[in-house]
Amino acid sequence: MQSDTNPTGRTSKRALGGGEYVEVSESSTCGAVPERLTLPQAIEGYTIGGAYAARRDKTEGSIEVGKLADLIIISQNPFKVAPNQIGRTQVMMTMVGGKVVYQASSWEAAKDAGSN
Repeated sequence: MQSDTNPTGRTSKRALGGGEYVEVSESSTCGAVPERLTLPQAIEGYTIGGAYAARRDKTEGSIEVGKLADLIIISQNPFKVAPNQIGRTQVMMTMVGGKVVYQASSWEAAKDAGSN
């Protein structure tokens, strides 16, 4: 297999999964195709997409009557913040099977302040 060379001539192997590798130039992006997901695509991939891949989309992956109540409440709406701020989002509460299994201390404080 022949590829474009870079000034250093160095390449590295990167795992693709399943025992497959791709050779990547260390200083050249010649021929590289940038891959990006939109925010909706990323969220879908972690929710209904993950459930579908595990063949559990009939019982998990979306909030619907009859499905397991596994969900999180987060500190900010990722659709309303700048993309570089999404990483600052914190999990405030986690429910598994309809039961609360985690609550951030700041969630309790906010909940208490709202009830006064």
